[in-house]
This record gives sequence, C-alpha cells and structure tokens, in this order.
Amino acid sequence: MFPELARAKDKVIYPVVHDFYENDGKVHYIAHAIMSNGVAIKLGNESDNSTGGSTRSHPDQKFWSENTLPSLAKLREKCGLGTATITRIEIDCTLMPCDGQWDGCTFVVPTLVNRVYPSTPLRIFSHRDEKVAQPGSTSTKRYFDCRSNDTNDALKTALGNHGGWGWTS
Repeated sequence: MFPELARAKDKVIYPVVHDFYENDGKVHYIAHAIMSNGVAIKLGNESDNSTGGSTRSHPDQKFWSENTLPSLAKLREKCGLGTATITRIEIDCTLMPCDGQWDGCTFVVPTLVNRVYPSTPLRIFSHRDEKVAQPGSTSTKRYFDCRSNDTNDALKTALGNHGGWGWTS
C-alpha cells in the first residue's frame, strides 16, 4: 500500500480536474507531462464519455489514440528548457482504469503511452470514491504509480498497491 499523497494544486492541472469527482454521467480523463523543471504541460484534449461499450471506447484509451501527442522536443520548447526531461506523466480520471482480461485500460494505456514516451513513470489518479480504499486510508481518492513499459503482471500489482491522495493548498 502506498502512503497517503498530498497533491499540490498545480496551476495548470487543478483548474482542469478539480471537479472530476462529480457524478455528471461521464468519465473524464486527461494527462499532463511533469517536466524536470517542474512545469506541467497538457498532453492533449480532455476525453470523456459514459462507461459503456468496449474498452476502446473508454476515455483513457480514446485520449491516447485520438490526440496528437507532442514530442519531447515540443515539450521542451513549451516548458522553456531545452534539456528538460519528463519526470512523470500525471493522469487524472474520474475512475481508476479498468483491468479486465488484459485488454483493460490498466494494461493498454501504458503501452499506448510507451509508443510516444518510452519507459516513462506514470502516476494515475482517480477522483471519485469507488469504495475500495486501502485499510487505514483516510482518502476516498486513489492513485498508483507504474511505468509505461511495465509488464501486465507489474501493472496488475501496481494497481493493487494503490494509495489515497488529496489536494493541498
């Protein structure tokens, strides 16, 4: 189990995702690159939909397959540092990614990310209470860490080792 994570209200990320916990009938999804100089850069347009249909129609898979993702050179240009690297990609979704039968978003999304951003650390945040908090957790929101090149078994383990999180000022 991961420790509780205090997450700062980043000026780029927070305004976009602060209401993802609300039940508006959709599942919302977006990702930001956190660069080595601390700058957060939106990687594409928010994806959302209802949760029905095949896993390919889930907002997580739609985000990575329908957006034109910026190259590392473009990210460096946007953050103003020609030598910057991606510290991690922070993914915000209303719900944790599905994990069904190896074609679930838990397994497919890192592979899609890895095609553009190889071997990149990912931190995946859910915003809605799914009633599966770890024992002793005070947070209803969950997160887990993995890498874009993790194996399916490693991803399954990472998802099971989630922790709670909350916003700080």
